[in-house]
Amino acid sequence: MAQIKVALLQQPGSPLTGALAPILAGCEVAMLAPRPDAALPSRVATGEMLVLWDLHGFGGGERQRWQDRLRAEEVGVILAAPAGLAGLTALATACGALALLTPSQSAPQSRLQLAAASAMQGRIQQLLSQASELEDKLAQREIIEKAKNLLTLSMGLSEPEAMRRMQQHARRTNQKLIQVAQKVLDTYHLFNGDKK
Repeated sequence: MAQIKVALLQQPGSPLTGALAPILAGCEVAMLAPRPDAALPSRVATGEMLVLWDLHGFGGGERQRWQDRLRAEEVGVILAAPAGLAGLTALATACGALALLTPSQSAPQSRLQLAAASAMQGRIQQLLSQASELEDKLAQREIIEKAKNLLTLSMGLSEPEAMRRMQQHARRTNQKLIQVAQKVLDTYHLFNGDKK
């Protein structure tokens, strides 16, 4: 099992420090500055590290700023809450928390939640990456289809023939099909104006 990477967002002197220590044993832990204007480490921003937010000592305004920031940056968040904290469900929902650790839970139970949240964050990052790749492929496909349609209209070719010619040119010139398609469109726009 991969080592869990956690960025701990905690006020100095939090009473939850002792309870969190056995949960974080064996994890790679980095400390975050508890100021909402402090820059997040790149490993947090890219989703490589989860943020374990110990809510003790964060006032309402500070909590709101952190909640908005973590949600906006789509960071994987685990909340650690002192007993009796009001508005916890709303806060967890608002910042997209993956798990909630409370003092009433045992360390092994909290450790399982941490591992599950880490796995969930990994899967989310994988899905976001796949979605980005699919968006790129769709955008490329759209350019190729536009170039193919342009060749069919301007040269009177059938769609299969237009595609075959672009593919042949790509192979002959050692280019990717998307590069050839983009050049077809660029050349057309150069001589016929910027109408798209």
